Amino acid sequence: MFIGFTGSLGSGKTLSMTFWGRYFGYKTDTPVYTNYKTDWATQIKSWDELTRITHGIVLLDELHITFDSRLWSNTAKRTHFLLQTRKKGLLVMFTTQHISQVDKRIRNICDYLIMCEKKGEMIRNSVFKFLSDELGRQLVLKDIKKIYSWYDTYEIVSFLK
Repeated sequence: MFIGFTGSLGSGKTLSMTFWGRYFGYKTDTPVYTNYKTDWATQIKSWDELTRITHGIVLLDELHITFDSRLWSNTAKRTHFLLQTRKKGLLVMFTTQHISQVDKRIRNICDYLIMCEKKGEMIRNSVFKFLSDELGRQLVLKDIKKIYSWYDTYEIVSFLK
């Protein structure tokens, strides 16, 4: 399954993905992997590390850095791997400012798109069934200050080599 988080700068995309990834990992006793530093998940730093993961939740911040829609010819092998993640037992969550920045083949397998919007000390997550634009539900994350300690919001995410 693929779940994308979109929104403007500072809208809570990474915070929301981090919260839901940690929540689902805890509830299902499933390992969580991230391409950014946390004190509770395993950080992946290379493409090879990512391809070796089976059964887990993968959180990819700024997916458009690795799967830029303008560089589709350079991402074919990587995209092929992501198209096979269901067979590896992976739930993939990702952030991007706008879904159009991500390779079309990945957009086409996105199950849900969550639009993030910061409202004071809360973040609204509007969940859409992607490709049908059907609004599922709106979830509100409250008390977000404690989630900020789970990761560094200012960390520069690197391209997976």
